Amino acid sequence: MEKYFKPKSDIIHYSQLNNKNEPYAACFPTSLAMALRNNGYEYSDSEKGFDDYIFELAATDKYKAEAKKLSIPVGAKLHQYCAIMCIIANDLMAMQGIKKIAKRVPYNIATVKHQIDAGNMMVCGTYFTNYGHMICISGYTETSVIVNDPYGNINELYHFNSGNKLDDGALVILDKHHLSKLSFLITF
Repeated sequence: MEKYFKPKSDIIHYSQLNNKNEPYAACFPTSLAMALRNNGYEYSDSEKGFDDYIFELAATDKYKAEAKKLSIPVGAKLHQYCAIMCIIANDLMAMQGIKKIAKRVPYNIATVKHQIDAGNMMVCGTYFTNYGHMICISGYTETSVIVNDPYGNINELYHFNSGNKLDDGALVILDKHHLSKLSFLITF
């Protein structure tokens, strides 16, 4: 049994490798862009990817001021801070009248099932890499979760297929040994 937050064919997937700013360190803005789009946010700029927009938005004076209020060190890469990404998500959704609130909660399967059953994609913090990594949860099975990983397929240790397709991380059922590496959720 596989359960998705919306029809599988309608799920939008983004690869962080398309990010023009830091493709190897843009998992958070890319995951946030993916979750926002899948949760109803409309983005139509054909010149700039949505993840690039979020990445660059985090570095603006507005979010630097928010970081200062949160005692985040000056010069920090704000696109890597959960509090800043939640503020950005909430600001963007409010601008489009989307009545959802992004917030960080502990990871647990009950929350995952509740959010998926309610029709929401979540962002999930992981320890797949030494520095941490962000993915989206798009569904669940009886024994695992289904993810959209902006970097690729962790089950294959991010070894890209011979075509080096940017959708390698779309709708991946996590191998059970990866489940212990899921840390927190950003729910909407």
